[in-house]
Amino acid sequence: MKSKSRVNLRAFTPEDLQKVKAWNDDEELATFLGLKLPGEEVDYYKRCQRLLGKRNSRILAIEDATGYFIGEVELNQIAWRRKEAELHICIGERKYWGRGLGTEAVLAVLDMAFVDMGLKSIYLRVYRHNLRAIRCYEKCGFKKEAILRNRFRSECGQGYDVFLMKIDAWEHISLTTA
Repeated sequence: MKSKSRVNLRAFTPEDLQKVKAWNDDEELATFLGLKLPGEEVDYYKRCQRLLGKRNSRILAIEDATGYFIGEVELNQIAWRRKEAELHICIGERKYWGRGLGTEAVLAVLDMAFVDMGLKSIYLRVYRHNLRAIRCYEKCGFKKEAILRNRFRSECGQGYDVFLMKIDAWEHISLTTA
C-alpha cells in the first residue's frame, strides 16, 4: 500500500511570488540554483513571475502536509511535438531541506508529466556539487546522460561541471509500479 504523500502540488499563484522574493536573497540557495554566477545572475522572483501562464511551462507550488508553501517545481521548455520538458525544483524553506520532500514533489510532477500531460521524457541540469539534488534525482529514476565540464565560472574563476540527467516515461512507470 502506498503511503500518504507529505507534499501537495498546486497551481503557483502571484501571491506565492512574495515568498520567492525572500528565497532570492539566500546565498546558498542561489549557488545551487545558479543565480549568482557571472553573466548568469538571474532574479529568481522575476523568473517565476515570467513563467506564470506560459504555454510551454508549468510552475507549481509545493506545500507540506499542512498546506505551508515550501517551494516550487517547474516543467520548462515543454516541447509538445517531441513530448519532452526540462525539470527545475526549489525547496526554498531551509528547514525542509534533507527531509525527502523534494523527492516526493519530483515524483508527483513526473506522474503529472507522464500520465496527465502525455510527455515521454523529462531532463534536467544539476551542478555536480549539488549532491543532495543528485541523490533526489537518482531516487526518482533519473540517469546521468552527459557532463558539461566547466560550464559556468564563479567570480573567482572556479569552473562548475553540470550533469545532464534524464528519465523516460516507461522508466518512471516501471519504478512506480514495482
